[in-house]
Amino acid sequence: HFFEHLMFKQTSTHPDGEFDRLLESAGAEGENAFTSRDYTAYVQSMPKDKLELIVGLEADRMVNLLVVDESIKPEREVVQNERRFRYENSPSGLMYEKVYELAYKRHAYKWPVIGYEKDLNNAQRKDFEAFYKRFYAPNNATVIVVGDVDPDSTVRLIERHYGKLPASKIDRIASPAEPAQTEERVETLKIKTPVEKLVVGYHIPDVKQADFAALEAARQILSGGKGSRLYRKLVDGGIATSV
Repeated sequence: HFFEHLMFKQTSTHPDGEFDRLLESAGAEGENAFTSRDYTAYVQSMPKDKLELIVGLEADRMVNLLVVDESIKPEREVVQNERRFRYENSPSGLMYEKVYELAYKRHAYKWPVIGYEKDLNNAQRKDFEAFYKRFYAPNNATVIVVGDVDPDSTVRLIERHYGKLPASKIDRIASPAEPAQTEERVETLKIKTPVEKLVVGYHIPDVKQADFAALEAARQILSGGKGSRLYRKLVDGGIATSV
């Protein structure tokens, strides 16, 4: 997540701030990015006649990003403040961080995406440079274009900007096998908050299993919005304020 912030800084061809300026002047909306435990996504919505602009900019920062201390220092404080706001000073944030620590004992999913404060303090330029060279390459990327565009010309556009970019050597570390969970794991956090909160997590099959789709559908039926069964039963029923 820290590195995600740095991707909006300068490249060897575009000075700091020009990426945002070019997109804004082209009528872009919804410029954003997010990092999950599995991937980082960069998202822009803009007029279709500006498609080549964003394709070129994304291809540029895939290989030409300048990872410099002048960018790292201010973003370190931004991310630290984000962690304090979303996790350390948030009962819900603390609970979600804790439930992953409880659910996983060996797998990398136990680590928070944003990192711990110690991680943010210790991150150095060499760490970011190594991460960038290893993972930010066309053989580790997926490009998705949605909208009123011609598929064939769009593919040619993508190939023109990305086709000659060098692949990177990615030695993936196999995640250690998670030991079987044989009993319930419970932890109670004593936090100064006017309401009580409960988080319950269940291990489910991986995404390659047929049951995964059924469980995703069940999740939406149970808790996907104000029309869901749990919302109508618990929130509309006056038992809970949210679900």
